[in-house]
Amino acid sequence: MWNLFQKTRILKEDLLSFRKEPLTGFSIILLIVLDLFIVYNMSLGIDGETAKAPAPSLYHPYGCTTHFDGPRTRYTDFELREQPFLVKRSVSPYCSELETRIRKFRDTETFATNLALVKALDSREGKNNRRIEAITKNYNTRLFERMVSLSNDTELLRAKQEFDTLNADNAKIVTERAAIAPVSSMKGYDAYRSYVQENAAAYVAEKAAYAFWQPFREFGYMLRFVLPLLLLAFYLYYRGKVRELRGEPYNPVVKIIATHVALIFSLPVVYYTLTLVYHVIPKTLLKQLIEYLVAIGLLSVLNYVAIAAVVLLFGAVIYWIQKRTVQHKQSERGRNIKKIVALSQCVACGYRVDYRKPFCPYCGEALQEICHACGKPKSRYLPFCESCGAPREEHGA
Repeated sequence: MWNLFQKTRILKEDLLSFRKEPLTGFSIILLIVLDLFIVYNMSLGIDGETAKAPAPSLYHPYGCTTHFDGPRTRYTDFELREQPFLVKRSVSPYCSELETRIRKFRDTETFATNLALVKALDSREGKNNRRIEAITKNYNTRLFERMVSLSNDTELLRAKQEFDTLNADNAKIVTERAAIAPVSSMKGYDAYRSYVQENAAAYVAEKAAYAFWQPFREFGYMLRFVLPLLLLAFYLYYRGKVRELRGEPYNPVVKIIATHVALIFSLPVVYYTLTLVYHVIPKTLLKQLIEYLVAIGLLSVLNYVAIAAVVLLFGAVIYWIQKRTVQHKQSERGRNIKKIVALSQCVACGYRVDYRKPFCPYCGEALQEICHACGKPKSRYLPFCESCGAPREEHGA
């Protein structure tokens, strides 16, 4: 973990320093603007490339899948909406052929006329049903059947008449709807139905295969856009870094910009890689595990697994934070002690002392110890012996 922290500090220096000197505020602002520009254009480029491998929901649209679940029989199932399942994009060949067959009867004048009649009847029936529901909420049907005979109860009588009228109209709607020729009578419908029945199994198989392989295709298209620029930026950064470490002349601005570009273009690679790994391994294994636990009736075991995973994760984070905090405090304490000794102050009481003496005359704190390397007295708070230069780790405290 410490090595990772050290590498992070080195990367921070490469991102925000010019020949070991921190960048000015204005330079940092310019870099942020440049980063945002790169991120925006990188996103556009990745979206443009990955669109060549459409998401499963686009390649096999829901409107297409519903037909392969079974031939549709209602006019509204074939209604041409604002975004039909076949638009100018890459879709399954099965969906393209299906759309072609549907158009043969959907684009006729007879279909349009019948569809308009069906929609009008559906709208009328919906209004009737909503009004009937409102009436039945206000009046109990049996109650107003008995009370309608009362001579002065005109409100109940009016409600009963409206109720009967609405039900009569609904019955009329059923008759009118039955008079409309069914979709199956349209010329070209039989070819549509045969195509659906003959290719339903193949469509399901293609859909499952595409859902599995689509992330791989998407990953490949992403790499095709990102990898050339990533390799170029990494090469420029690596060349500048090597020259810097060797003490050779190099362009620090090129190194800084190359570092930013390399870091930005590495982010989608990491993200898509993790997504692909999850798609191939954990997602599949988790699905199989859930199916197995359901089969044996122990689905609740997943709760234990989830609890254990979260506990371990949070425990690891807490441990890392506390460890870093302790190391930071120890480092700060070491720096403070060095400063106190340099000012000839006692570490324990703070009064001015002579560190050539073995003890503090004010509080009795020991000021010296014997160096195990050379055997001479030395300050017990400094990291190296004043006489031989041996580090503190090589002798006793």
